[in-house]
Amino acid sequence: MTVRMRRCSVISGPRDWPSTWCGRGRDRGTWPWISVTTEACRTQAAGDAWPGTQRQEDKPEGDAMTRSRLIGILAAVFVVLVGHAAWAQTTGSIRGRAVDTDGQALPGVTIVVTGEALGSAQRTSITGPSGGFQFAAMPIGAYTVTATLVGYQTQAAEEVRVAISAVATVDFSMPEAFSDEITVIAETPIVDTASSSFLAAYDANQIKDLPTRGNFYDTLAVAPGVATDREGIFLLSPFGSDVQSNRWNIDGLDSTSPEAGDVQWSMNDELIAELQMVGTGAGAEYGSMLGSAFNVVTKTGTNEFHGSAVFDYWVPGMVSTNAVEEDAPEGAQTYRLDHQNNLVLTLGGPFIKDHLWFFAATEWGRSLAYWPYEEELPGQKETTWDNYDLKLTAQLGDNHRLNMRLGDHDYVSPSVGDVYSEPTNWGEGKQHTRMFSLDYSAVLGDTALLEARAGGWRTDYSQGPQVPTDEWMFVDMTVDPWEYSGGYYWGWEWDPQTDDAEVVLSQYADDFIKGDHELRFGVQYKQGSADTKLFNTSYYYQAESYNYDYGYYYTWQGMYLQTPFYYGAESESFGAFVTDSWQLSDRLTVDLGVRYDRHQARIPDYPRLDMDSNPTGEIIEGRDMVDWTSVDPRFGFAWQPTDSGKTLIRGSVGRFHAGVVFGQWYWPPPERPTGGSYWLNSDGEWEQFYSWETPDVLLVDGTENGETWEYTLGVEQQVGAASTFSVMGVYKKTKDLIGWYIVDDAEYETFVYTDPWTHQEFVLRDYGGEGPTRMKGNSSGPGANGGDRPYEQEYQGLVFTYKKRFSDNWDMLASYTYSKSEGLNPTFLDWGSQGYVMFAFSAETDPNAYINSYKALNADRRHMLRVVANYMAPWEIKFSTVVNFQTGRPYDRYAYVQVPSTPWERTQVIAEPASYDQRYPDQLLWDLSVGKHFALGRGTDLSVDLQVLNILNDDAVEGWRSREFSPEEEPVPSLWVLPRRAELRLRFEF
Repeated sequence: MTVRMRRCSVISGPRDWPSTWCGRGRDRGTWPWISVTTEACRTQAAGDAWPGTQRQEDKPEGDAMTRSRLIGILAAVFVVLVGHAAWAQTTGSIRGRAVDTDGQALPGVTIVVTGEALGSAQRTSITGPSGGFQFAAMPIGAYTVTATLVGYQTQAAEEVRVAISAVATVDFSMPEAFSDEITVIAETPIVDTASSSFLAAYDANQIKDLPTRGNFYDTLAVAPGVATDREGIFLLSPFGSDVQSNRWNIDGLDSTSPEAGDVQWSMNDELIAELQMVGTGAGAEYGSMLGSAFNVVTKTGTNEFHGSAVFDYWVPGMVSTNAVEEDAPEGAQTYRLDHQNNLVLTLGGPFIKDHLWFFAATEWGRSLAYWPYEEELPGQKETTWDNYDLKLTAQLGDNHRLNMRLGDHDYVSPSVGDVYSEPTNWGEGKQHTRMFSLDYSAVLGDTALLEARAGGWRTDYSQGPQVPTDEWMFVDMTVDPWEYSGGYYWGWEWDPQTDDAEVVLSQYADDFIKGDHELRFGVQYKQGSADTKLFNTSYYYQAESYNYDYGYYYTWQGMYLQTPFYYGAESESFGAFVTDSWQLSDRLTVDLGVRYDRHQARIPDYPRLDMDSNPTGEIIEGRDMVDWTSVDPRFGFAWQPTDSGKTLIRGSVGRFHAGVVFGQWYWPPPERPTGGSYWLNSDGEWEQFYSWETPDVLLVDGTENGETWEYTLGVEQQVGAASTFSVMGVYKKTKDLIGWYIVDDAEYETFVYTDPWTHQEFVLRDYGGEGPTRMKGNSSGPGANGGDRPYEQEYQGLVFTYKKRFSDNWDMLASYTYSKSEGLNPTFLDWGSQGYVMFAFSAETDPNAYINSYKALNADRRHMLRVVANYMAPWEIKFSTVVNFQTGRPYDRYAYVQVPSTPWERTQVIAEPASYDQRYPDQLLWDLSVGKHFALGRGTDLSVDLQVLNILNDDAVEGWRSREFSPEEEPVPSLWVLPRRAELRLRFEF
C-alpha cells in the first residue's frame, strides 16, 4: 500500500516549514505559531509545568558538572590572577602620543581623562619615553582628554568618543607655553588607526530612533555582511557563517546558548547603550565561534536622574494586504493584526552621587496576530512578555569600578489555532529567564588594570496544551490540509543554563622592544547544560492508500507509538589567550595573538520514563561525548600609508574553532525508546508495519570540532571631517562541521529514477525497509549515496561601507556586500536558517538525499545593499530610515520517489540543487520613521513618532508550500514578508 502523506520530517501545520519562531520584541507577530509541533521545531518560550506532568526534579544528579566546580575555579582565578586588564567586549580604549612642534617625543606629559561615565573620577597617565599613552577598559561614552607638561601649552581634546572594542586615537602636538590658556585641538580622526578588525556599531540614539521591530537583533540584521533567512528573525548569518556559530556577549559575558549556539532571550532596546558586531578579524580574546561576535552593552546610571516612558501602539487599521492565500478560508487569507502594544519604563540616576548609580527598566507587551489559515476563533490567547532589568554601578575612588546586573524575563506564547485544529490541539509555551552578572575593574597604576566578571542565566521552559486533556492527538491525513483533533502532541520541559567567569590581564609598555606594546593575558571558564523531558509523544491518525491490485483508494487507521524520554547534555569549557597590540611606529600596528581552548561535554545519566512520562526507577547511563583541544593563532595589522591618519590599510588572518553546541550531536540519546507505526487490521488489532532501533554510538570516533580559517584585507579612507569609506575582501574556509554520518552496513538494491522534467537519471538505493546505521560525524559517511563527503563550506565576499557620524543634522551607515557561499552543510535539506541545529533534525538521514547536496548555502544572498540613516529637519522633525535590498535565497527542487520494495516508503532526492539562478524573489524592504520632538520645560521632553515598516508593501516570497514541482510550473508560495504596517510611538523623557 502507498500512504499518501504530507512530505515533511515532522508533523506541522499547513505550510511546508513549521515556522514556530516567536518574534521577540514589539513586533511579536512576525512568525506564525504552528499548533502541532515536535522537538525538531522547538520554539523559544517557557514557564510552569503543565497539568498532569512532572518537572525535572526526578533527573538524577549523577556525576554532573555542578556549580560547585565553577565556584572553586572562580575562587582560584580571582586569588591567583592579580594584574591589570583590558576587556574589549564592553569597553574601548584611548591611545595617543605627545610630541613637540618638531615631532620629538615628550615623555612625562600628564594625560587626564574625564567624562560623564566616570562621574567625578578621572583617569590619569604619564607618557613614556616615546611620548605614548594608553587608557584601556574605558566605559563607552564621550570624554575630554587633557595633556599638561610644565613649559608647554596645555591642550585638550573634547568629545572623544569611545566605542566597544574600538581605539580612539588622540595625538598632541604641544608648543612651548606663552600663557596659561588651554588649547582645544581639532576633532580627532574618526578612522580607528589601531584596529585590524571589521566593526559595525550602533549607539543608543540610533537604536532608539531607527524603525525596527523593537528588538536589538533586528538592528544587527542590517549590519554589513549579515544575512538572515527571513525578516525579523533572531538567527543571523554573518559573512557566510552558520547561525549557531556566533558568540553573543551581554555586558561582556558570554551568553551563548550551549544547546543551539544562539541567544535565548530578547532584551528591551531602551536598556541598550551600544550594539556592536565584530564581523571579521576578531582577536584572540574571542573564542568558541566560527562566525562573528555580537556585543551588547547596557546603560549605566549617572549623576543626573534620567528616565523615560515609551509606549508603542501598532495600528491594526494600518496593516495592508500584500499577499493572499487563495485557498485559505474566507477571512483568513492574509496576515491580520488584532492588537500589539508595548510599554517601557526606565529610570537611572545616583544613589550616592559620584559613587553609586542605578539604571532600571521594565517592559510589558501584549500581542495577537493571525496568519493565513488562522481564523479569529473564540478562545485565542495573546502573546505576553514582562521583563525587569536592573544595573548597579559603583565607582570606588578613581581606580575601582563595580557593575552588577540583574534580569528577570517572562514570556508566554500561545499558538493561534486554526480551522484545521481543535482547541485541545492548541499549544502554549512559557518561558522564565533569570540573569545575573558581576563586573569589577581596577586601575592599579599608570599602565595596569584588572577586570574580571562572572555570571550566568537560567531558563525554565514548558511547551504544552492550552486545554489539558488525557486524549491522544488524532490527525486526519485524508484531507489537505490535515485536520487535528483530540489532545496535544509532543510537549516538553526544557531547562538550559550557563555559568561564566572571565579574568583578563594586560600591560601597556611604552617604547619596549621596537615599539609600544599592549600585552594581554586572559582566562575564561564556562559551563552549560540543557535537559529536555518529553511527554505526549504518541498519536493516532487516519490515512488513505491506493490498492494497486484492484485500482482504488481506501482509508485505514494508524497509530504512532513512542515512549517519552529525556535528552540533553552538559559541558565545561576553558580558554586562555595572549595578545600583543604592537605599535611598531606611528603608522603601523600589528596584532599578534594565540588562544587555547579545551571543551568537554557529556550526556548525563537520565531516568527511564514510562508512557505517562514518569520515572520507572531505571537509570540510563550517560556517555562522555566531547573532549576537544585547540590552539588558534591570530594575526592582524593596521597600516597608515600617510601621516594624516585618514587612510588605513588593514588585514587579518586567523583560525577559529567552534564552541560546544549540544544540538549537533546529542540526538538520538542513548537507549532512546524504540518507536514505531501501527495500522488497525481487519481483526481490530494493531499491527506494526514500521519501527526503528537507535544505535548506542552517537559520535564517530575521532570527530573533530568545527574549524574556520579566515582571511581579510581592506582599506578605509576618511572623507571630510565626519565620514569614511571602506572596502574589504573576506575569504573563509570552514571544515569539520558535525552532521549525520551514514554507515555502510546495510544491504540495498539500486533502481533508476528519471526526473520527468530534466530527464536526468538518478541511481537510488532501496534498503527494503531496513536502513543503515546513522551516527554523527564530520562527513556524510560511506553509506551516503554519492560517497563520503566532508561537511565543509566556503565563503568569498567583498564589502563596501560608508559611515558618517552625526554632523550637519544627519548620519548614515550604508553598505553593499557581494558574496558567494557554498558547501555541504549538515542541515542541507533545511530551507530555513543556515546551519541551525534544529535539535532533533533527522531529514538528512536518508542516504539518497546526499545526491546534489554540495550546493549554494541558505544564507547565500549574492547582493545586499543596506542604508541606515537619520536626518534632523527644521522644527526638530526627525526622519530615520532603514533600506534593505537583497537578492532572494537559493532553494532546491526535490523529488520524492516511491521505493519499489516498500510501498509506504518514499525516498528524497535533490533533483535540482540550490544555485545562483534558482532563488526566491529579490526583496526591497524600506522602513521609515517620522518624529517630532517637543520641549516641555524643566528638562522634560515629548517625542511623537510614526514608524512605517515595509512602506512599499513588498510581497517577496520567503517560502514555497512544497519544493516538489516541475521547472515549468509556478511554485505555490506559503510565506511572504510581512505587509506594510504602522506603529505609533510616544516617548516621554526627563
